[in-house]
Amino acid sequence: MEWRRARLEDADAIGRLSVQILGDLGEPAEIFAERITLCPEGCHVLAGEPGMVGYAITHPWLRGRPPPMNQRLGSLPTDPDCWYVHEVVLREEARGRGGVRAILQVLKETAKAARLPVMALVAIEGASAYWEGLGFAAVPLADAQIGSYGGQAVYMELQL
Repeated sequence: MEWRRARLEDADAIGRLSVQILGDLGEPAEIFAERITLCPEGCHVLAGEPGMVGYAITHPWLRGRPPPMNQRLGSLPTDPDCWYVHEVVLREEARGRGGVRAILQVLKETAKAARLPVMALVAIEGASAYWEGLGFAAVPLADAQIGSYGGQAVYMELQL
């Protein structure tokens, strides 16, 4: 398995995988197509057998203001202050092989190259412990700001 930069033609497969793994929190291809267009350097897919076994969708954004799920961004902020990890999703057979750590290292370098000192994400469905193990820490936000991410969502940041 190997990470490569996502291409616009990957959006349909990413959308299918999103819905397959995340269920009600999954997003359609149009969301991913827009993110790939807006920030190609932040979007990657994990190629394996058979086909795509994971993806990472990330982009510059604003701390403490995660974009709502299932909504287009329209544009990226002109004054971002963090690198936002929208989603990192792996099929079961791709988990436990260091894939998330590998892409996280790439994303850290991308964020540093963009001169952004923080990575941020919203951990869903009890995944905050996993992200804590990778160095992220919970940062309190009002429920209204992360409500579209589900009931157990936790906003987290990692200082670079």
